[in-house]
Amino acid sequence: MKNINVGFYLILFVVISLLAGCSKNEEPMEMENEEEEVISQVTLTFTPDNGEDAVTAIWLDADGEGSGAPTIEEIDLEEGVTYDLTMTLTNTLGTTDEDITAEIREEGAEHQFFFSFTDGIFSDPTGNGNVDNGSDPLNYNDQDANGLPIGLTTTWTAGEHTETPGEFNIVLKHQPDLKTASSSATTGGTDVDITFPIEIVEEGHEHNEEEEVMEVEDVEVAEEFEDVDVPFAVIENVPVFPGCENESNKRACFNKMMQKHISRNFRYPEISQEMGVQGRVSVMFTIQKDGSIGNVRMRGPDKNLEKEAARIIDKLPKMTPGMQRGRAVRVPFSIPITFKLQ
Repeated sequence: MKNINVGFYLILFVVISLLAGCSKNEEPMEMENEEEEVISQVTLTFTPDNGEDAVTAIWLDADGEGSGAPTIEEIDLEEGVTYDLTMTLTNTLGTTDEDITAEIREEGAEHQFFFSFTDGIFSDPTGNGNVDNGSDPLNYNDQDANGLPIGLTTTWTAGEHTETPGEFNIVLKHQPDLKTASSSATTGGTDVDITFPIEIVEEGHEHNEEEEVMEVEDVEVAEEFEDVDVPFAVIENVPVFPGCENESNKRACFNKMMQKHISRNFRYPEISQEMGVQGRVSVMFTIQKDGSIGNVRMRGPDKNLEKEAARIIDKLPKMTPGMQRGRAVRVPFSIPITFKLQ
């Protein structure tokens, strides 16, 4: 037994020595430490060529890997109008917002946006986008160092008025050492895949809204001023969402905090999931003169989804009321809540 043990230890010593020798001769392995960027907000800005105000739609995933669903705003474009689309991508999950857009632009040779949309929703480009076929027409306005498209800026001409919303899908592909003139939406990894609801409104739609605003201003000078509802879009001083008190742009902060509130409190009803029910619930409510929430109304494809939307709105905090000409007024507000099965 002693001889066997000595032999065993001798062999073990030789093996360890050989392993140690090999490790000295080899270069140490470098671990790839490529930090994955987080994109929690995508902002689309459609700037029209007719001098009207830009149209903005935001996708926001306020809690990242949490259970809350992202919020998605609808895109409303006017028929026949040409828009330059600019996209901004942000990480809002840290202590300060981090702009990811510049990095994508700098690494343009590794990134490309692809688009798909409801057939006919645009008159230019025609078709349904280039997600299914990378060579299909798309109006890219930016290029990487190799002259290949990136897609942070594009041009779109709205088609004819639609009675029901369509879809506008954006896919950002990461294609390091893979991007070529023939690469497609199936090449490389996917950084972003978002579908926005989109609607083409009738020509002159915005002008009608301006007429309504003028009517509101006319009513505001009447004796019954305090009973007038002033729309959020035109009120002089918007209601202040808690946490926005020190923000310079309280309107933008209100919208951002609303989206975060919805995402953090979102729960997809189990019965709706089991039944395969999904869709968008249009929520309308009024911020009262004392800052409380009232007159809540919902319109959606399913009662359970409407009930969940009502529960989310019921959790809204009391706000600083909106002010018009120095007086507190009621402020109607509407926002869609989208329920989409994965």
